[in-house]
Amino acid sequence: FKIVLVKTLDFLITPGRIKVLTKKLQISIALCNKKFVVLLDDLWERMDLYQVGIPKPSQDNGSKLIFTTRSLELCGEMGARKKMKVECLDTEKAWELFQDNVGNETINGHPNIQNLAKQVAERCGGLPLALITIGRAMACKTIVGE
Repeated sequence: FKIVLVKTLDFLITPGRIKVLTKKLQISIALCNKKFVVLLDDLWERMDLYQVGIPKPSQDNGSKLIFTTRSLELCGEMGARKKMKVECLDTEKAWELFQDNVGNETINGHPNIQNLAKQVAERCGGLPLALITIGRAMACKTIVGE
């Protein structure tokens, strides 16, 4: 029966594809008729929620989609109803965010690291994504030259 069904539908079913379809169905069933919030950070291209099993958020189902992106065009493609511009952080808040991502162990691991870390944080210009990304990259560094 499975072989006939696959030939009738005329597309290739592989174990990997079955796993993806199963997960998509599980997500869809779990969210069906429920209020939910989907959070997507740093979106670079349009994402079809249906492809991953997420029902389209609407006023009728009370669900929400919240995403961050650098692209105003992408906001349009995703049908954003409300757009908010995230401002750069002031020096103090930027340093706190950077420290949170680097970690105290790394920052206090060598006497010169804290000064270098502050310089790096300042060069990020208060941009949260840069502070987080570079901070996480520095998190495992223990030698000043790294």
